[in-house]
Amino acid sequence: MFEFTFDAITAFHQAVFLTGGLIMSLLGGAIVLYCLHTYLRALRVPAIITGVRRNGNMFYPLYRYMMPSGDTYETVSDTGSNMTKGKETGREVIIYVFPEEPQNIRTNLLGIFLLGSVFLLPGLVLLGVGLFSYPMTGMSFAALAIFIVVGLMRMRKIWLPPSERKGVSAFRAEMQRRREERFGKMERTTIEDYKQTPAGQKYTAENEQAQRMAMPVLALMGIAALWGAWYFGNSVYELTVHGARAQGVVTGFETSRGSDSTIYRARVSFTDARSENHVFTERSGSSHPFVEEGEKVAVLYAPDAPSEKAMIDRGLLLNALVPALIGLMGALFLGISASMWRTRRRAVENR
Repeated sequence: MFEFTFDAITAFHQAVFLTGGLIMSLLGGAIVLYCLHTYLRALRVPAIITGVRRNGNMFYPLYRYMMPSGDTYETVSDTGSNMTKGKETGREVIIYVFPEEPQNIRTNLLGIFLLGSVFLLPGLVLLGVGLFSYPMTGMSFAALAIFIVVGLMRMRKIWLPPSERKGVSAFRAEMQRRREERFGKMERTTIEDYKQTPAGQKYTAENEQAQRMAMPVLALMGIAALWGAWYFGNSVYELTVHGARAQGVVTGFETSRGSDSTIYRARVSFTDARSENHVFTERSGSSHPFVEEGEKVAVLYAPDAPSEKAMIDRGLLLNALVPALIGLMGALFLGISASMWRTRRRAVENR
């Protein structure tokens, strides 16, 4: 009974990884493909910012541009933000426009591409964990089937009956009407005029204060994350290149209480090339163990310190995954901090 319960829980966690990874991969992949499609097929048209549509503290830029046919258009961007930087009146930018839809523009493809990557890359990691860190058993397929059935039943509630479905052209016309109605209700202004209002002055002061506080914190977090990535990455590199390999057995787990779950770290026993027995505990853990007690695993260890410098060998990609993610996080924090610093410096120079 206990074994059945454990297998059911393991299959449930595996199904969570697989379905979550599939959903994130499909969503991120669709966004990335959309960006690539736009970049390769749309026209690059020069435009100038003529103002913004304001909804509270959200600003949507207005672009004026001329198509190769000679027709001039002014269109508001579908993407907005609470940042005033980059929305100055008269600023020249390049937008992406499909000739068959001259009033629908695409901007900031890099930001959209990065957004898609944020979903795609973790989704692929989750799929990899679900496929390669768990055995595929009958219980796994049963759990997946339950997830799929529940998902289809939920989707069925939002599906329109065939009699109420619209064609592609009618759907686009309806979306365009709603878009025009939505932006038509927003105030049209310029960033410069907004900054002169009491609300704009207050917002600018609060934004500058928040940046002053966040900038050093993000910089320190970025430096700490990069140091952590170097530390873990160097350890993985040394063991991969200069370490020895052996077969080990998971003898148990060390647990610790996290913020909202229990963290499991595998304890592994192995015999080195000199026939000496050693035991080590993984440095990093997870809310669910990816190995089972008694399972045989590959071990990488340093010959001069087998017990102190050892790790489970999960393959080059998975071994490097944690240092890579920590490094990307550190680079992101430092990049945001540097962007804030440049923005403040330009603001001071323009005063």
